[in-house]
Amino acid sequence: MKEAMVQIQGLDFCYQKEKPLFRETRAEFYGGQITGIVGLSGCGKSTLLRLINGNLSMEKWPDVSGQILIEGKNRETWNQDELIQKMGTVYQDPDCQILFSHVEDEWVFGMENYQLTAEVMEERMTAVCDLLQIHHLRYRNPNHLSGGEKQLVILASIYCLEAEILILDECMAQVDPDGRQLIGEALQKLRDAGKTLIMVEHEEKNLQIADRIYRVINQKLIEEVISG
Repeated sequence: MKEAMVQIQGLDFCYQKEKPLFRETRAEFYGGQITGIVGLSGCGKSTLLRLINGNLSMEKWPDVSGQILIEGKNRETWNQDELIQKMGTVYQDPDCQILFSHVEDEWVFGMENYQLTAEVMEERMTAVCDLLQIHHLRYRNPNHLSGGEKQLVILASIYCLEAEILILDECMAQVDPDGRQLIGEALQKLRDAGKTLIMVEHEEKNLQIADRIYRVINQKLIEEVISG
């Protein structure tokens, strides 16, 4: 079996000693799969994502043990620029992530930071429009898009940077049923393109597209068997 893109090994983490979030937690996340994480509010789902994407450093907390591996390498040894290139995060509120009043500018911004040529940028934007079938969004103003369409714009931005790992923190929470369908279809296409998708959701119905599901129970991630 191929090696997991992300591995959580024996993770203990707590903000306060009397309130541990995780104890001896283990999990694996693979390329070409959507892996869901579900649990009650306050159980640590979003904290776990922040530990994975580097927004929360394990080294700054005294009551932490275990490790998180990205492509077999301890996450703490990656620098932030490397992590940004390796993975992208989509949050609940798309308006907090969209900076520009033109969709194409949104996509170009990140690529320009990596000094990609105009030719390469055009190739990547065309590729993601083909993959997600969003050519019609390319020249729009994001402020005039639906919540689901805005999330597609953010997913496309991450794809343009060729991130291999997508972190999805309740990305369907603020969209209507039509938006959830748009996002779900896009995520499945990204999975089929070989991406590793880690999807936290409070609403279990949003995880119907998941290939694997972990439930947070008693400070651990317990994998559930998906029937059918």
